[in-house]
Amino acid sequence: MNKLPFILLFFLFPYSAYAGKVAPNVVIVLNESARADSFGCYGSENKTPVLDAIAAKGVYFRFVWSSMDSKTSEQMLRSGHYPFRTEVKTDSFKSLGYHSSTIEQAIKGEAKPPFLAIHILKGSSVKALDNFVEPLAKLKDTLLIISSLTGSGESNSAVSVPMVISGPPVLNPGRECWDLINITDFSPTLAEIVGRDIDRKHDGKSFLPSLQDSDDPFQKRNWIYTQSGGSWMIRDWENVLYSDGNFTRISEDNLSTEKVKKTDKIAPHRKERLEMLVNRLRDKS
Repeated sequence: MNKLPFILLFFLFPYSAYAGKVAPNVVIVLNESARADSFGCYGSENKTPVLDAIAAKGVYFRFVWSSMDSKTSEQMLRSGHYPFRTEVKTDSFKSLGYHSSTIEQAIKGEAKPPFLAIHILKGSSVKALDNFVEPLAKLKDTLLIISSLTGSGESNSAVSVPMVISGPPVLNPGRECWDLINITDFSPTLAEIVGRDIDRKHDGKSFLPSLQDSDDPFQKRNWIYTQSGGSWMIRDWENVLYSDGNFTRISEDNLSTEKVKKTDKIAPHRKERLEMLVNRLRDKS
């Protein structure tokens, strides 16, 4: 058997666990603001039956970072870059081959597949968000992503947002995911799903492995970064470092932070690592 054609195909098309399948339609709905644990599936007392049903059919994420400013978050989402890269103003979704659509067109079946619809709900409550996504949850062959542009509160809580995702290519639905996700990761994820080359200049990293329940840590993030104006934050699994030099430990609720204990002998090394990562980011800007 001649293996040359297969080898050529391997190099012509980037490897993806989803490669070779029909690209799904994509709908992204972002509330302007929502606390990371504000959906019922996270244990909240808020009644969000539609969002909970989406999570039950898909996956909901615990550690997703946006920005403290909604405009900055949208910029990070669309460009796939951090705000300090001021020269980047492109919409990274346009190169993925999707047909642009509105939510109304998607619901009425008037959108040309594969389509991409991005909608931002401004000034809406979590209940209003739940009502808004109800008809979207019925769409077939559609990757549905529900999240928020900002969190609620201060420090880590202000940038921590909820995210529920259902539809192809989610595997093992109904699970909670504790992987670190950044709002810059959306376009690289879609790029990998449709088999497009991921721009190495992107700050984002595909979370397709998280959607497909991969247990390979080398496919995932081990830190996330965000920025609003001249202030920035970076975190790993245990700690958060701020641009003012403040260094805290993430509390058990995963949202608030607390002082690092003097008995924590590993914390200084974590701080040095986070400082090194920020310096590397800045050097590449």
